[in-house]
Amino acid sequence: MALRAGVERVATENSQVLLELPPGRMDLSMRDLGPEVRRSKRGIWLAMQSDDRWKDRLLEVLERLP
Repeated sequence: MALRAGVERVATENSQVLLELPPGRMDLSMRDLGPEVRRSKRGIWLAMQSDDRWKDRLLEVLERLP
């Protein structure tokens, strides 16, 4: 699913999931992916909550990537 969404790598760092995108893919026109999702130069960050909701949220974000 990540490959189809154009994600180069999925990693975890400091209790967050990082979806690394290729250079140039993170532009300001990328639509809002929700309040618990932030963007950076490296890619898209999603907080891993103590429950398992983050897993469903990760799938939602992957489905919404342009």
